[in-house]
Amino acid sequence: MQLYARNAVSGKTTQFDFPDTSSQEELENAMAQFSKARPAQPVIISTASPPKATRAASAPNQQAQSERLVSLKSSASGLPTPTPPKPTSPTKFPPEHSEELIVSTNRITGLHINHRNTYVPALPPIKGWSTDPEFPQIAYVQLSTYWKNVGTAVITGPQTYTHTVSYEQGMSVTDSETLSAELGVAVGDLAATINRTTNHSITTSETTTITDSYELSVADSQTTVYILWQLIAKLRFLDANKRPINWKGSIRVPPLGAPLPATFPNEKRLSMFDTVYSDRTNFKT
Repeated sequence: MQLYARNAVSGKTTQFDFPDTSSQEELENAMAQFSKARPAQPVIISTASPPKATRAASAPNQQAQSERLVSLKSSASGLPTPTPPKPTSPTKFPPEHSEELIVSTNRITGLHINHRNTYVPALPPIKGWSTDPEFPQIAYVQLSTYWKNVGTAVITGPQTYTHTVSYEQGMSVTDSETLSAELGVAVGDLAATINRTTNHSITTSETTTITDSYELSVADSQTTVYILWQLIAKLRFLDANKRPINWKGSIRVPPLGAPLPATFPNEKRLSMFDTVYSDRTNFKT
């Protein structure tokens, strides 16, 4: 059997022969190409030559501050969003996160499980290989959005106050590399793959820090609670019952004797937009 090992970050692919039936020693030598060593970057195993990556991962394309600010009536970054909670008094603030809004839940036909930072097909498995317990053969990818509080200020008038906020935009390297490997694609193709499977676009570029300043005028006899909310998208994988997949088990590779340990943990993957909503609530002093 010919297998292909693809670096999820660089997209470089190596072909090697994996014997269908052979001695234990030959099988172990073949498996050692991806199981005994822990590669520094995720490696994806496939039975067909992977397509050439269409592009490398790009740097974030940040909008101007005026473009980042949105109203709740607009469709922020093209995604439906929930309504952020509001403070009920100058001393009672809302939670750090709004409620989540499920945007889409779509069937997915290919997932890989992690064996020592090497990702092996489990949905569906390689012919003749199996998982124990069986990895879910019906799975969904769910996209949801919520607002994250990235800056709060309480201002008592009369005064003009300048509020400076810093927050991260993009996706962490760990999330983008792991998510790419779980989906069986190179990092450079991650954004297009998510768009195709969820019907929505999210940012997958490496995180950068954005710093914005806002000038707030507060009248006499008034206290203003100012909150800057950042839009966050969350991806997770669900089983046939729409429950998060949290799988731990082994890969059985006949006629290899010992099964190989593998996992597919229930970990959320976050995409942090440079879309923010500026909210101010006024109270009489």
